[in-house]
Amino acid sequence: MSRLETDVLVVGAGPGGSATAYHLARHGIDVTVVERSAFPREKVCGDGLTPRGVAALLKMGVDPAEPGFERVKGLRVHSREATIELPFPQLRTFPDYGLVRTRHDFDALLIQRAQKAGARLMERTEAVEPIITDGWVRGATIRSAEVRAGRLRSVGQRGSRSRSSRRCR
Repeated sequence: MSRLETDVLVVGAGPGGSATAYHLARHGIDVTVVERSAFPREKVCGDGLTPRGVAALLKMGVDPAEPGFERVKGLRVHSREATIELPFPQLRTFPDYGLVRTRHDFDALLIQRAQKAGARLMERTEAVEPIITDGWVRGATIRSAEVRAGRLRSVGQRGSRSRSSRRCR
């Protein structure tokens, strides 16, 4: 079995995993991201970003005016009895708008930013089992390889229903 050493292993290259990899890599940390599928890929949920999410994108240097993003000024909630319009508040800490973009484009954009910052991406690579040492997740077995996270522990970004998330509880 081959073995890869990295400071941080991120399992899952969705928005959370890609943002984690971006911020660590831009500070010089050796980051490896493993993703079960290949980019671009479509996901059925998560196309909308609240002002807090927009603020996180701005910190990553993403321009919300670039093609593909649509600005939204709030939320509309429908029930049997009423429809309520909820504009986003104007706060100093967050923009007063949200964004919408398909996950197909959005996820690819974020992992590309992480790669430009220095993160290594392993597509079509499923983490099948975490490597646990002294109660800490220290890496993962992926197909026929083992990836060890040296400086920091592994970061799982695959969602609560994933096999590795269930194994680590």
